[in-house]
Amino acid sequence: MSAKSKSIALFRKLHRTRLVVFKGDASALAQTREKVKEEFRKNKHITDPEKLKELWKFGEEVDLLLRKTVIQCEYDEEKQRYRATVRDEVFCPENNEKNQ
Repeated sequence: MSAKSKSIALFRKLHRTRLVVFKGDASALAQTREKVKEEFRKNKHITDPEKLKELWKFGEEVDLLLRKTVIQCEYDEEKQRYRATVRDEVFCPENNEKNQ
């Protein structure tokens, strides 16, 4: 796979991840869309294979971090408390014990 293809694949993967992780949160979706675009634009001139590998690794780590650690919380006015939406792929000790 060429460097350009790998970069495009990672770019798309990060956008798919943000759509899942921040589903329903227009503000977070907009902010993460801009951040992904900004980071890829900032590094588009890089051609050094070692630096590219480092950036791809970082991008994969960011993707994993978002998928495994980010949860959404919404404030419930009626109950005056927050409700957390925890996806199955999010790591938490309770989920980990149940899955073993």
